[in-house]
Amino acid sequence: MPFLDGAYVHDLVTNTIHRVGPAAAALLLGDGGTLIAEFADELSSAVGIDKESAESSVRTGVESLRSLGLLDRREQFVEPDPVGGSELPTRDAPTSTTFAAHDKTVEFRSSDRALLDRIEAALSVGRVGTAGSIRTRIVFDVEPQPDGGVTLHAAERWDFPDEAGFFFQLPGVINDFAARSNTVPVLHSGGVVTPSGRVLLVCGAVDSGKSTLVAALVQQGCSYLGDELIGIEPATLQALPYPKPFQLDETSLSVLGVDAAHPPNVRHWEVRRDCELVFDPTGLIDQVIVPSYDPASPPSSSALDAEEAAKALLDQTTNLRRVGRSGLAAICTLALQVQVTRIVHGDSAALASELMAADATRAQPGLATPPRSRPDSRPTEPAN
Repeated sequence: MPFLDGAYVHDLVTNTIHRVGPAAAALLLGDGGTLIAEFADELSSAVGIDKESAESSVRTGVESLRSLGLLDRREQFVEPDPVGGSELPTRDAPTSTTFAAHDKTVEFRSSDRALLDRIEAALSVGRVGTAGSIRTRIVFDVEPQPDGGVTLHAAERWDFPDEAGFFFQLPGVINDFAARSNTVPVLHSGGVVTPSGRVLLVCGAVDSGKSTLVAALVQQGCSYLGDELIGIEPATLQALPYPKPFQLDETSLSVLGVDAAHPPNVRHWEVRRDCELVFDPTGLIDQVIVPSYDPASPPSSSALDAEEAAKALLDQTTNLRRVGRSGLAAICTLALQVQVTRIVHGDSAALASELMAADATRAQPGLATPPRSRPDSRPTEPAN
């Protein structure tokens, strides 16, 4: 995918991302039928160097790409099949309310209505909203067993020794499903809509303080998109919500002053009683925050340039191997168009207060702060 003066290359076979320069990008984007000498002539004219130097550069580039396995690849990439739901025969049994998971919806089906009610209470969200038609409906079958266990037929079969274990792991089962989309890139990210209507993503690895910061922002009055996985609609760059129970450990709960019934699975109303959930695509993303929780370091904030932003976002994309070129294009465009800020902090609640104070300032007439300059077009693959 062309990016600035070069390109990002995703090797689907090894699931490795490479950043290459303009000559290598041109080689990879070519039709494969141009001779090295002809390509060197084109490079010489375009860059203004002598033909001998141009041919040497091209040959060096070819060998470099070959050493990375990006040329003369013999292995064939087999596209992963879409992750589906239960393959049990359709049956006349009660189903749960519908849960949003990016480009899909999930309904649980069981002969035990009381179990479905407990699932709905545990997941704490229960409708998709007006955009439900854009999503694919998936059904999970779940049944209690005579020995007290619970069996869940989802994309795979899951057997739990007891109901407590089932409910403890249920959010993780849905996470595993939501992260494996074949149609939209999914960021390891939480998300909120601020009181002024801005869409903020909080993107980071495990132990970065992501969920705690999202919960703190919700306490400050933000609406909740999710705390773990946010999809990006490739054509529009809208955030696709995935509202689910927060994952908060005892330390986070103490920082937030939250008394939860079943940690680490914390329901949205336990974080803020009047918390609003967002189910539908939210509009353009205004800012991506990349947090790093480190109480031993002084707080700092730095805006990432497009190159740094792309690396940060690609590092936290869960499913590039599944979503392919459209996903890579969406992430590259996001890096070019949206403000990405790295923040080191040691207090999620204090940082949330600062972010909301800045949001309130932007909401005042005449004081809006524009994001980083947005290009007129998305990265596109040139015609060969």
